[in-house]
Amino acid sequence: MKKILLLLLLLTLLFVNEFTLVNFSAENSLKEYNLIKIRYFNLINFVLIILVYFYWNDFIKLKIIPKFLILILLFLSIDYLSKYAGFGYGHDKSDYHRYIFPYDWIRGKPNVLDHNKFGFRGKITPDTERGKNKIVIGLFGGSTGYSGDPTILQSVSNNLKKNGYSNIAINFSSVSSNHNQHLHRLLEFSEYKYDFIIFYGGANETTMHLYYDPRPGYPYNFYMFENLLSPVFYLTKYSNIMGELDKQFKITFNFKSPRKLGENLQNPNDLNDEDFKTWSDKVKINYFTTLNKAKQVTENIIKPNKCNKTSFLSFFQPINVSNEKTKFLVDNVLKDLNKNNVKNLFYLKDQLTFKDIVHVDQSSKNLISNKISSEIINIIKINC
Repeated sequence: MKKILLLLLLLTLLFVNEFTLVNFSAENSLKEYNLIKIRYFNLINFVLIILVYFYWNDFIKLKIIPKFLILILLFLSIDYLSKYAGFGYGHDKSDYHRYIFPYDWIRGKPNVLDHNKFGFRGKITPDTERGKNKIVIGLFGGSTGYSGDPTILQSVSNNLKKNGYSNIAINFSSVSSNHNQHLHRLLEFSEYKYDFIIFYGGANETTMHLYYDPRPGYPYNFYMFENLLSPVFYLTKYSNIMGELDKQFKITFNFKSPRKLGENLQNPNDLNDEDFKTWSDKVKINYFTTLNKAKQVTENIIKPNKCNKTSFLSFFQPINVSNEKTKFLVDNVLKDLNKNNVKNLFYLKDQLTFKDIVHVDQSSKNLISNKISSEIINIIKINC
């Protein structure tokens, strides 16, 4: 038994590694986050080989209960440590980045890290006193608006100052949030004055529904929150291994996942699947409808601080499209950006360095912020 187990582990280590799997990945390369997972898997395999080789005979001599406890302890250790390799849904971040909050469901936890009392990054808060000569900007986004040092918004603020425009920049972004949540967030803080309201996104409103909760407009993995009383959902949320299996195979979905739409097509790249097209249109409609509502709130409710009126700007962010389905989903939105007055930053994607499907490095953030700054400055010259 020991020899058979060692042989299986060695064969797995031999055939499942970054060098063999690269032949099965797109363009013969592995994404960084997949590479980390594979290396972690190989590390666990290597450790198991050592344990089996040196301790198998001692393990066999144990009684059933000690054996069972050792196996449980081993599994829990592997499961816990796997979060550092990106397995699962990252519940370890929930306390800080996906804190349950009234009004918009999740945002950053208040007064931790560099979060202010409202759960947003920075010392400047929605109720910060506004000087009459200050241009006030509020940016609403997901993790791409939240992350960075400086963030996209802070770079925009710095650019405006260099051009002689004193300003207050308030970041309303939070990890995994989408524009439906941002709309509620905008309403929550609509009593304060702003000269510019910016909605920066596109990925969480489109491709996120392909991989997490497929219902257009629903928050990140909300289906899991709805079904936490189910033991399977509970394990999926708090077990990194179960979470990773769910991410790959959607074993906990109790409704049809869009990832499975068209899976029986003879040509995987042929997206003549009417179900997928119908779902894609619903995602697009929700995206533009939400932006239109945010625009109405901005123009009809929110008062300007320095400018003649409060301007609403929406930007569709660059996305590193990874397969035919995400390409179809994104292209379906891109073709209607102009008629919905959404600024297109997707064209910048070939000039950026992506860390994954949507997150970019700091120099790329600076390029994005320069484009946003130019749009704001053009409006300032007219309305302010």
